[in-house]
Amino acid sequence: MPQLTNNSTMIQPTNPLLAEHLAAEEGDAASAIDPELMLEQILNDPSLVQHIVRTQTADAETLVAYFRCSFSVEQQRAILHIPFSPPLSNVPSVEAMVVENETARVRVTDRQKFGARLEVVLPQPAALETRLLVEAIVTA
Repeated sequence: MPQLTNNSTMIQPTNPLLAEHLAAEEGDAASAIDPELMLEQILNDPSLVQHIVRTQTADAETLVAYFRCSFSVEQQRAILHIPFSPPLSNVPSVEAMVVENETARVRVTDRQKFGARLEVVLPQPAALETRLLVEAIVTA
């Protein structure tokens, strides 16, 4: 079986908004739970493929999404699609980054009311099968 990189890396959440939202879902138990620790535990689950939280206020709608992006040996570029269902009220702003790899980059290649497309690029083709965690923050 091919070896996957980054399986033992402890992932640190970069978005406190999502951590606070997860803690709020726990109700009264939230006071006993560290929201950043809870998010860290979710993101460190190697079986996680995607995790999306969508919140709505009077001013804006926000999605905080995490995706595992897989690269095969010799693959250098991958495309991620973030669906918005139901569609957003207008075309959103999208910020994205690779959480656990400072050399990989993410480019937003399309933004629509119904979804966004991200392109994840490694600096060189992958030597091993690789999985990266990508964070996207969408605001409409």
